Amino acid sequence: MALTATLDSALTTKAAVKIFLAWSDTTITTFDTAIDALISRYSAAISIYCDRVFTQTTWTEYYDGNGTVDLWLNHWPITRPMGAGQSINVDSSRIFGSSTVLDEETGAGSGDFFIYPGERQGRVARLNGVWDSGVANIKLVYQAGYATIPPPIVEAVHLWVAKTYVRNEKAAHIITSETMGAGGGTRAFIPLEMPMDVRELLDRAGRKMRIRG
Repeated sequence: MALTATLDSALTTKAAVKIFLAWSDTTITTFDTAIDALISRYSAAISIYCDRVFTQTTWTEYYDGNGTVDLWLNHWPITRPMGAGQSINVDSSRIFGSSTVLDEETGAGSGDFFIYPGERQGRVARLNGVWDSGVANIKLVYQAGYATIPPPIVEAVHLWVAKTYVRNEKAAHIITSETMGAGGGTRAFIPLEMPMDVRELLDRAGRKMRIRG
């Protein structure tokens, strides 16, 4: 899938990062701004690398009907049952009025479509028929992502932030701006490129959990 401009920005919290760093006093706020910046930057980078948005997000998307039973959505896992304001419409005229809304099958034995649970890469099955062939004739408003971010993803953010934090005498490179001693000058916050062990962690998790797009 081609990722949209929406990216993850906070796959963990600074409180969790401080615990990971084994701070004896997690109430210290000296580096909160820098840690928040690292979490945001590295969460987005991991989102790009995995071609996924992991946090629960509501999407509005249009698909071409494919004339088969299965429709594969760009984001997963899909929240099921769908909540208020979420729906699937099929309309060859692309007006998508209320009469074109399909009913979700939620275990009662009836409905127009079924959302597969878990890591099925956004699989939605048409019941008692196929998805009508057409161009942008299917409109979906749906929520996808995790209420609780998978542990390997959180671990990857923690590891990456920690490596940046401890590099060069701890905290020396996570300061957004620092005035030097005699002679003046400033030192800018320098983030790390994705470390190899972070990349390997994401790749291993991708093979087991299908976290990769």
